[in-house]
Amino acid sequence: MKKINKFVLTVSFAVMLPATTIKAQSLTETAVGNIFPEDIQWSSFPAFPPEARLSVLVGDPKNAESYTVRVKVPAGLKLMPHIHPENRIYTVISGVFYIGIGKEFDPSKLKAYPPGSVITLPEIRHIFIGQNQENM
Repeated sequence: MKKINKFVLTVSFAVMLPATTIKAQSLTETAVGNIFPEDIQWSSFPAFPPEARLSVLVGDPKNAESYTVRVKVPAGLKLMPHIHPENRIYTVISGVFYIGIGKEFDPSKLKAYPPGSVITLPEIRHIFIGQNQENM
């Protein structure tokens, strides 16, 4: 069975995302609410490989506000260097998340973050995501 590497991503400002590619849950920062794991609604996302999934849990990424998404990432995923125009906070829920900083993909710069790790990345930072040869 292929294991899935998951991480939560919280962002301080929005990225413009097409409304048809993700489906927001009903939680907001200003009201008491909850989502149980079995109720999370997953969608594909054009910026990720087709087997990766994204769920918007809190807020709306189309607006200039904080929001929280959860991402399921398959083992072996590789995303080339890219930037984000907002600050990001990553929390690894399960699996091991590998991220590197730099304008070119360099496997030797990948750092492994096990479950429970928290990573903060300021805006406009070149990052890349990849996996080493470990089975996750």
